[in-house]
Amino acid sequence: MAAAVKGKTVIWGVSAGAITAANAAVTGGIITSFEVDSQGGTETVGDEDNDIVSRIDHAAENKISMEVDCTSATVKPAKGAELTGMGTIDGVAFGTGRTFVDSSKVVYNRAGVKKISVTATHYPTMAADA
Repeated sequence: MAAAVKGKTVIWGVSAGAITAANAAVTGGIITSFEVDSQGGTETVGDEDNDIVSRIDHAAENKISMEVDCTSATVKPAKGAELTGMGTIDGVAFGTGRTFVDSSKVVYNRAGVKKISVTATHYPTMAADA
């Protein structure tokens, strides 16, 4: 019996509107583990007594680390490749803004399973290219 893998799919290097059955098979895989760390800058504003009276949060970003099981034909994403197709995970809407690969690594396991580890950064307020 052939193995069946189920999970959330991620696609890289192909815009969501251009994905076809032929190229989706070689540009992504099934996410098997996922970690997200929400970060950004913070500035505080003080009054005349230097008591903090306001806070400004800016430069929001989500640092992502994930492992993807895929077919042997799948090519690991290049640094800077855009990730699409992840939807919303733990309240983070990856469909909003843009996500880019910071690094990627390939590992071949027993039974011929190819696993790609990816670190990426999601910028929730970054607009799409015009």
